[in-house]
Amino acid sequence: MKDETKRIVDFVTESVKWLEEKQEGCCEFRFDNNLSLFVGWQEGYDEEDSDYIHAKDDKGWCIVAGIKSNHEYLKTDFDWLTAPYDEKSGEVWDTEITIDSQTKTIDDETAEYFIKEYLEMKEALKNGEVKI
Repeated sequence: MKDETKRIVDFVTESVKWLEEKQEGCCEFRFDNNLSLFVGWQEGYDEEDSDYIHAKDDKGWCIVAGIKSNHEYLKTDFDWLTAPYDEKSGEVWDTEITIDSQTKTIDDETAEYFIKEYLEMKEALKNGEVKI
């Protein structure tokens, strides 16, 4: 698990660097054929909040990471990706975190959180408890 944790932390770190440079797009760390950890831009942030990494041209967008379905055709915008959800209640399995502007990455504990959530999602998908 230590190797996977390091790979995820490194992926997020490199993704944040790339996103800050490009100011668009979405990066994918594939867990399996259904689920991936994505790092990308999300809209809806307070433009004055210095805790997060804002887009240069539109301060309402910040860099986030979370597990979503990798079945989407266009993986260019984090907001357009589908998270696992309960079809009956409509409740979405939300794992999104906003990347801190000081560290510009995640720590091992957050990487382990994503691994734990992925394993639970994988099981819930297999059992038909959620859809993607």
